[in-house]
Amino acid sequence: MRQIGKLTDEESAKRLVAFLLTKGIKSLADVHDGHWEIWIKEEDDVDSSRAIFDDFIAHPDNKKYADAVVKAQMIAEEELQRQLKNRDNVVDVRGRWAKPHNRRKPLVMTLMIISVAVFVLTNGWEFDGGREGEKTVVMKSLLFVDPDDVGAAIDDYVNNRAKTSESSPVELRNQAIDSLEVKLTNIKEGQLWRLFTSIFIHFGIIHILFNMVWLNILGGQVESVYGTTRFGFFVLGSAIFTVTLQSLMPMAWGGTPAVTICGGMSGVNYAIAGFVWMKMIFDPSKGLFLSPVNQFILIVWMLMGFFNESLSMANWAHGGGFVFGLVVGYVPSRFKNNKSV
Repeated sequence: MRQIGKLTDEESAKRLVAFLLTKGIKSLADVHDGHWEIWIKEEDDVDSSRAIFDDFIAHPDNKKYADAVVKAQMIAEEELQRQLKNRDNVVDVRGRWAKPHNRRKPLVMTLMIISVAVFVLTNGWEFDGGREGEKTVVMKSLLFVDPDDVGAAIDDYVNNRAKTSESSPVELRNQAIDSLEVKLTNIKEGQLWRLFTSIFIHFGIIHILFNMVWLNILGGQVESVYGTTRFGFFVLGSAIFTVTLQSLMPMAWGGTPAVTICGGMSGVNYAIAGFVWMKMIFDPSKGLFLSPVNQFILIVWMLMGFFNESLSMANWAHGGGFVFGLVVGYVPSRFKNNKSV
C-alpha cells in the first residue's frame, strides 16, 4: 500500500474513501497522531488517487464527494451479496456431488448406451489388440469415409491425373489416400453425420472401457453443473472438431489416411478434461474437479501418443480435443473476470 496524503477529520476521510471506491479504487483511512492517513491498496491506482486527493483538498465541499458516500454503501452491499452468493454456490455444489448423479446426466448415459450398442453391432471386440476385424454395415455408415467408397474415389483421383502427372500410378495412389478429395468423398455427398459419428466406434474391450469410464467421471460432472443442453452442444462441437482434425490432417503429420479406420470417444473426453481443468483454475465455484493424478495420466498418455510412433493413437483428436476444452473453458471465464473487475 502507498500513502497519498493526510486529512484532519474523520468525515473528510470517509467522503474521500467513498469517492475513491466509486472510481474502482480500494483505499484505507487510518488515524495516526490526530490525522487521517489515506492509503491506496493497489500500486497502479496511486497516481490517479493523488490527482483525486489534490482535487478534494481544493474543493472539499463539492457535492460529488458527499454523494459518493451513498454510492459507496451501495457498492459495498452489492459486493457483500456477490460474496454470499459465491459462498452459497460452493455449498450447493458440494451437496450436489454427495448425491447420485444418474438423474443429472442423461446425455452421458445416452452416449454410453449408444457407444456400447455400436460396439456390439460393429463387433468391436474383433479389433482387440490391433487386429483387423470385419467392417460391418454399421461401422461403415459411421466412419468419416465409407471404406466401400474409398476404392472408387482413389481410382477417380488416379485416372483424372494419370495423363497430366509425372508420378507413377503407385505414387498417385499414395497421394490419393492422403488427399482431401478422397477423404471428403462422403461429406461432399451430404453425409454430414460422419463429421462426428465415429466417436461411437471403439476397437477392443480396453478401448471402450477406458473411454466410458472417463466420459462418466468427467462428463457427468459437466452435465450436472451446466445442464444437458449446454453439455450437448459442447460434445457435438468437440466431436466435430476432433474427428475432422484427425481425419484431414496429413499422414506426414500423424493424420489418418482414407484407407484407415479411426474412431473413439477419447477426443471428446480430452476436450472435457481440458474444460474441467480451466474451470478448476478460473471458475472454482462450479465445483468441477480433476485430481492431479488423473491430470498427470491424461497428459502423459497424450504425449506418449505424439512421441511414441509404435502406439497407434488418434493423436490429433486427443491434442485437438484438449486444446478445444482449454479454450472453451478459459475464454468465458476470462470475460467474466474482466466484467467483474
